[in-house]
Amino acid sequence: LEIRSAPRTKDSHRGSRRLLEGCRLAHWVQMSKIHTGDAVRNWYDSIHMQIIVDQNIPLGTEAFSDAGEVVRLAGRAIQKSDLTDCTALIVRSITKVNRELLEGTPVKFVGTCTIGTDHLDIPWLEANGIEWVSAPGCNARSVAAWVGSVLAAAHLQRRIDLSTSPKAGVIGVGRVGLQVVDVLTELVGAPLLNDP
Repeated sequence: LEIRSAPRTKDSHRGSRRLLEGCRLAHWVQMSKIHTGDAVRNWYDSIHMQIIVDQNIPLGTEAFSDAGEVVRLAGRAIQKSDLTDCTALIVRSITKVNRELLEGTPVKFVGTCTIGTDHLDIPWLEANGIEWVSAPGCNARSVAAWVGSVLAAAHLQRRIDLSTSPKAGVIGVGRVGLQVVDVLTELVGAPLLNDP
């Protein structure tokens, strides 16, 4: 699972770096617990965090379990009362993350596994020192693979003949569009590009 920070300031990646460092630290401590005594166990338990992850995020438990206790909840059902011991919240776009949800909770990090951020009250999060990240471009490979499979299926059904290098075009050559360009280049040659 790759979560990238949306462009903000020179410090924009602090939150994701902290969570990653926390994951690494938790993993190191977990491994150290095998070889150490109560002092390290007590210290580890004091920094161990609860991470609430939307139950529909694939591999959410595997991705975050080294950083703390993962609790899987339905995204639409997450409430303030669920966050009383939560340090990090990992959501999709169906969870509105705002003052009403977070005020008075210990949440310090919000990650959204989506490209959009309309469901996050970013000014409120930043004003309250809550780090946040989104996942722009997370769907780029999937879109490009879908375009390739549609073209391959059309070729196999004899709707188009890819061997004649038909012309193709891509409108919007950002994160997703560039992946589509790569697939089209392999299948039919360089496509026409339009990036309004």
